[in-house]
Amino acid sequence: MVGLFLVGALSLTAQEGNLLENGDFGTKTVAPWKIFAVKKVPATAHALKEGVLIIDAKEAGDKEWKRQLAQDVAIESNTKYVLTFKLKAALEAPGNLRLLLTRTKDPS
Repeated sequence: MVGLFLVGALSLTAQEGNLLENGDFGTKTVAPWKIFAVKKVPATAHALKEGVLIIDAKEAGDKEWKRQLAQDVAIESNTKYVLTFKLKAALEAPGNLRLLLTRTKDPS
C-alpha cells in the first residue's frame, strides 16, 4: 500500500496492565518500536508529532508484510490479551491492513 499512515495509542493489555513500551510515543522517540522494510522494499520515512507516529510509505512493496512496525513482547500461555490501537490512513488507492502476530524464539 502506498500512502500516509498515522498510528497512536497502542496497547496490549493483560491483567497486569499494558505490556507494550512507548505505545503512546510519549518518550518522543520511536524506540523500542522497530520500523523496517524487508527485501527490495523501499525504506519507510517516519516522524513523530504530538504522540502520533506518522509513517510515509511512498512506494508499494510486492507483499504488504514486508513493511513492518514491530515490538517484541513476552506473553504467557493460557492468558487473554487485548490489543488496541488507533490508525488513520490516507491512501492513494484502496488497500488492506494486515495485522500479524508472530511467535519468535525465546529471548533467553
